[in-house]
Amino acid sequence: EIHASFLTGAELRRLPEPDIGPDRDLFEVVPGGSDLKIEAEAKVEMRNGLRFFTAPAQINPGRN
Repeated sequence: EIHASFLTGAELRRLPEPDIGPDRDLFEVVPGGSDLKIEAEAKVEMRNGLRFFTAPAQINPGRN
């Protein structure tokens, strides 16, 4: 449960245990739109129903 009105991307990354590492990007789910990548300094307004996900920060293509 979050009691703050806003959290930065860096603060959001520290919420789970373990923290979200630098090898992953953090995104806010935007229903019906393009999901938003959350940078460390970005301020995110906290509200009910927010959803987030992570993805690899760098994707390496396979070899031929």
